[in-house]
Amino acid sequence: MRKQFSIRRRLQAYRRDKKGVAAIEFLFLLPILLTLLLGGLEVVLYTWQAGRVQDTASSVSDLVSQNASMDEQRIRSIYSAAHRMLDPLDEGDVDLGDFELTVSSVIGCPCNGDLENATENSNYCYTVLWSHRLRGDLPSSGEGIPEGRTVGTAVDFVPSELVRAPDETMIVTEAEFDYKPDFQYVLVGSSFKMDEITYFRPRLSDRVVHTGDQSEDTPVTCESLLNN
Repeated sequence: MRKQFSIRRRLQAYRRDKKGVAAIEFLFLLPILLTLLLGGLEVVLYTWQAGRVQDTASSVSDLVSQNASMDEQRIRSIYSAAHRMLDPLDEGDVDLGDFELTVSSVIGCPCNGDLENATENSNYCYTVLWSHRLRGDLPSSGEGIPEGRTVGTAVDFVPSELVRAPDETMIVTEAEFDYKPDFQYVLVGSSFKMDEITYFRPRLSDRVVHTGDQSEDTPVTCESLLNN
């Protein structure tokens, strides 16, 4: 009887002993807490980088719109500035190969071809005057001209309501960046593409001329496009 009583008391003592329970519970909760912590940090980093891509696209459009003419060297200089905007602390967390920038000048013309009766409320279509793409630290194929963006090519990536009269032009900047999460087991996927597009009107003249693609003496107009 005494032996049974002793065993029972020992079992009750073990049941009342709470030593190490908190450590075991924390061990079970640790993966969840780490996932929440790293996931929250990754969301902050992603949001911050997305904001930098948006600011970069807007700043590039602003810089280009402040010029009466552009050439490849000037666009390269602006691209270098854009990379600095993406990586302001020079920490090397932004790979040039992950960044792509396309700057285009487009002209708006009435879709129905009626120039005389065109108004602010008319439906406008857009045609490329010039376009230049930089990927990494070198121009893409075709001397920096993106595929499908040669002079006179119709495009549909500009909202119709931005142009208010025939022959108005817009500077369009498209920024693309492949964001690679630091903690890929939190955000599933090896990379996430960030896309941003901005529209600016020229500041100094009715259009920004690209010296390599278009002559200032014979500018492309809605009338010349319709005649072709």
